[in-house]
Amino acid sequence: MNSDSPLAAPISAEAMPAGRRGLPALWIILLIIAVIAALGISLMEEMKDGPLAFPDFRNWFNAFFVTTAATEPAGLYLVLGFTIITGFGLWLGKKIWLPETWATRIFDSRIAVPTLALFSLIFSAAGVWLVMHNRPLAADENMPDFQARIFLSGQLQETIPEKLRPIVQTFTPLNAVISADRTRWNQAYLPVYAALRAPFLFLHLQTLVNPLLGAVAMMSMAGVCRILWPEKPWLSVAGAAFVALSPQVLITGMTSYAMPAHLALNTVWLWLYLRPKSRWFWCAPIVGVLAVGLHSPFVHALFAAPFLLRLVLDRRWKPAAVFAGIYLAGCVGYYFWWHFFAPVNAASTGLFSIQRPGYAIGQAINFLNLMSWSALPVPLLTGLAIWKYRQLPVPLRDGAMACLLTFVFYAMISFDQGLGWGNRYFHGVLGCYYLLAVFGLDVLIGCSGKKWALGCVLSGCLVTVLLLIPLRAWQAEKFVRPFAVAQERFQKMDVDLVLLDPRMAWYSSDLRRNNPSLTNRPLISNVAVLDQDQAVLLRKMFPKRHFATQEELGSYGLSTRPWTPIVGH
Repeated sequence: MNSDSPLAAPISAEAMPAGRRGLPALWIILLIIAVIAALGISLMEEMKDGPLAFPDFRNWFNAFFVTTAATEPAGLYLVLGFTIITGFGLWLGKKIWLPETWATRIFDSRIAVPTLALFSLIFSAAGVWLVMHNRPLAADENMPDFQARIFLSGQLQETIPEKLRPIVQTFTPLNAVISADRTRWNQAYLPVYAALRAPFLFLHLQTLVNPLLGAVAMMSMAGVCRILWPEKPWLSVAGAAFVALSPQVLITGMTSYAMPAHLALNTVWLWLYLRPKSRWFWCAPIVGVLAVGLHSPFVHALFAAPFLLRLVLDRRWKPAAVFAGIYLAGCVGYYFWWHFFAPVNAASTGLFSIQRPGYAIGQAINFLNLMSWSALPVPLLTGLAIWKYRQLPVPLRDGAMACLLTFVFYAMISFDQGLGWGNRYFHGVLGCYYLLAVFGLDVLIGCSGKKWALGCVLSGCLVTVLLLIPLRAWQAEKFVRPFAVAQERFQKMDVDLVLLDPRMAWYSSDLRRNNPSLTNRPLISNVAVLDQDQAVLLRKMFPKRHFATQEELGSYGLSTRPWTPIVGH
């Protein structure tokens, strides 16, 4: 039998028969997941009927709740259904039969890992067009290409045309920063992700950036699993599958968010970090500095902190000093970037400041997203890994701490993730989260039997491919479509200027997209930020213009209705 097959691999715990005498913790974890999913469904359904999750054009700050209320119940129903069926199968105690030749082929890492990488790449690349309509939906997606165009012009900041400076705020996309003298502008974030996209943008291949990064993350995850479990190479297939079949990774890979880059670089960093006897180990801090500067420094810092602390606790003074020196140099450089190019950073965290309505609900939703935007077996397997925390390899304990730090950190800030898919803020430590699931698979094999565990996980992955991933793609496309239609209609208008009042349609402010050189036509103008004199000046400059009415915006599919209470009968 092929050594890559789990049917030939030794199990990690004492074997126990599946069924009524199965591991009690397994039943408890299944019960906890079922209860959380059921409560989450109830919460989402309740939220649907209130103003917090209604796309009211008068409310500009509830995008996170609108998207989750629309998408989470269906995903949680699948989680609940899979959990109930798994519990029923455990109660029956029957082994799920799988031909040995199939198992050998499925878990042969030489075939499975490249196949999964190709699937991830093709699916996300196709989804850029078929799901996201090749349109960066949120301002955070638009900014990297905004800055990349500036880099391609040979500058760090773009010069604003002199005649437009008095009214430049009307053309300014969200999260762009204007210099104090109103002569230049750039994005508000750190520059590495924009620099990464620049050559692809030059070649008109920018739609491949995040799909490629998703494949890199998946391959790196397989490499990390080979290092952690060298005697069980088939676990590398499980690790790769949990990344490649993650709806969150696949759907976010269709966007222009920096999060796939965080996942890829952090996973590569971990692969390098876990090779202390190799020369490649010393490349880890260089990759880390790049990860710090992708767009926000906190994502990598929260991920790397426990691993870097481990160097000190283990008294590995040489690597600790080298890592500290390289990171410090990089952070000093990024400090000066922010100081000169974004003194008032648009991504300020507002730590320890709870201000917005629905804040507590948002933290609960972030937790639910970890369950419903991963492959269906992952919550159960991660629960088993947490139950066996004391038996975790040291790198996985550090990874678990990185997950906890990330979740707690973002629970203390006063804003939510806006238009994201899954738990976008958790993307930097998704690799650690899925590594825990890999360990949990080994535990499941030990406590329920290899064939039963194998059948359970493969069945969950199959349902993920057939139902959960298509569901998430459909939900994302349905949400993005009206904004894509509006943007396309604007771009096809034979005018020099489109006047847009974002107070007429929900979340329409992000439709204000202009090139940093302001040479695109038509320009999109936000009339809500202009005073009367500026509005007169704008009309003089652009006699050939179009005003987008509320009825027109509604015809594109944008929400133009206010929320009204449901009156009981």
